[in-house]
Amino acid sequence: MQAKGHACKMVVHDEGILASRLQSEKLPHIVLKRKISFLPLLAARRLARMLDDDQIEVMHIHWGRDLALAVLARKFARRDVNIIYSRHMRLTRNKDDFYHRFLYRNIDSMVVISSQLLSEAQEFIPMPNERISLLYYGVPEPETTNTESCDSFWHERSIKRNRFMVGLFGRMEHEKGQHLLVDAIAKLIADGMDVGAVIVGHVMDEDYSQKLKQKIKDTNTGNQIHLFPFMENPQQYMPCFDAVVLSTYCETFGLVLIEAMRSGTAVIGTNAGGVPEIIQPGESGLLFEPGDADGLADCMRQLYQDASFKEKLARNGKQRSDAMFDEEQHFLHLEKMLLAL
Repeated sequence: MQAKGHACKMVVHDEGILASRLQSEKLPHIVLKRKISFLPLLAARRLARMLDDDQIEVMHIHWGRDLALAVLARKFARRDVNIIYSRHMRLTRNKDDFYHRFLYRNIDSMVVISSQLLSEAQEFIPMPNERISLLYYGVPEPETTNTESCDSFWHERSIKRNRFMVGLFGRMEHEKGQHLLVDAIAKLIADGMDVGAVIVGHVMDEDYSQKLKQKIKDTNTGNQIHLFPFMENPQQYMPCFDAVVLSTYCETFGLVLIEAMRSGTAVIGTNAGGVPEIIQPGESGLLFEPGDADGLADCMRQLYQDASFKEKLARNGKQRSDAMFDEEQHFLHLEKMLLAL
């Protein structure tokens, strides 16, 4: 936005990944402490002063818990400020109570990331439908990854590459379904297939992490399945895999899938949430039912047994993701929405 000539201010909470990342990358930002999350009066007054002093025209917020903060700041500000709210998580209940009607009456535009979420927002959010818009995520064109880079990836992590390798990138918790991949790998190994997997992600649930390690031990797949913590820029490693799997029970969208598709890697995802909007089954990827480890194993078996089919999915997936989920196109659409407020 700044490169396009727009004046921008980044305001973040004093805790969490975003604040630490902005600090580590030395990007200018303002830290706003909020002592009482549900009634952030003092923080809202501070934010209102920033809006006035910097002559802010639009607030773009990304977290539902910040709705009250943004709306109160707008009320306290002396100037007219528009609010645009990007919603990334599913909606499961009606928001038509007095409190939410007050909040959404003061939101000028809401942006959602999938058609399913658009339907949910139109059903549950007390806003006119014409003020709720769909805007898919965008990811950048990945850097080229060659055979030498992949060899280094395996060597540095002491991984013996199996004939068929699957990657799973996501937070370590039950809802992400890493255990399903362990069961699928064990099933394929029992059928005599030379397969392996790398599971990467922050441990969000220590109990689940320990159970996952025990499952790997119980299924005797320790030589084939490797666990690693979060990696920076995982997209650069995705071309090193035969397929990238998203095994979440219900993902609102599935950013990791379009990262893999733009990297030219075949993808397998669950037939739930926003994933079917990304993957055309049999054309740009494969789908299996949530929680169905046997279904995941069947998808992997298809790619293992038919290299040309795997390459077709990867090729079509890249074409589809380049056309629909390009970061530059995403930005241009977002910029247009902001300027229209």
